[in-house]
Amino acid sequence: MIKSHIFEESSEINMNPISITQKSVPEEGVNVPDIFVPDPLPVNPNSTANICKVLNHIQEISGINKGERKWIAVICDGIPYYHAQKIKKDYPRIILLPGALHEEMNMLKAFVELNWYVLNNII
Repeated sequence: MIKSHIFEESSEINMNPISITQKSVPEEGVNVPDIFVPDPLPVNPNSTANICKVLNHIQEISGINKGERKWIAVICDGIPYYHAQKIKKDYPRIILLPGALHEEMNMLKAFVELNWYVLNNII
């Protein structure tokens, strides 16, 4: 079922500072899940210091700092996952889960390492 959105001017609705693309008050009858995707953070997660900035931002927008939430699961892979593993003891309320790409890369790496000499001798 497709529901069209009706834009109405209202001064009563305050914008949520988490995201300018999300309405802070849902329409009547709309079930709002407990998961959301915030606006991107303009930080390149290529260093441990930048990962700290990202994890601090996640704690702030998720409500962990205010005590509204006890923990949150964060999915990441590649270099950000590597750097986040180094500092995960500093963020005990953020549970890091490796993304699918991270697992696929490790499986491919293991496959190549295990079969390198077999494949090299065939070719």
